[in-house]
Amino acid sequence: MTRPDITFALSNVAKFNLKLTKEHWTAVKRIFRYLKGTQKYGLLYNRMQEKQPIIGYSDLDWAGDLNDHKSTSGYIFTVGGTAISWRSKKQTCMAQSTAQAEYIALSQAGQEVVWPPRPNPCGRRVWYNA
Repeated sequence: MTRPDITFALSNVAKFNLKLTKEHWTAVKRIFRYLKGTQKYGLLYNRMQEKQPIIGYSDLDWAGDLNDHKSTSGYIFTVGGTAISWRSKKQTCMAQSTAQAEYIALSQAGQEVVWPPRPNPCGRRVWYNA
């Protein structure tokens, strides 16, 4: 099961898994409480009567990491309002400007769009998260 709604919180806590403090444990417990309260949430894919466009969004926080000042960028692609592909990742280099950070973020999203969908065993075309 994939839970894109907790990826950011979980990845931030995971940075400190070798040296957890009380604050980190509090954050982990909060994630577990959130998961318990949202067990029935999920992504619903309906059979579409007509072709739906793929809509993509990309965003970033410039120099958002207080430790190394690297940006975190992310994207999401939807069809019929339901997510089919998403990613959030800290950029590997330190952008010198918001324009450079945006270019990197859009480049990452563009790579996902260009990559062709792979067929699944059922014969339907499905987009997978990289």
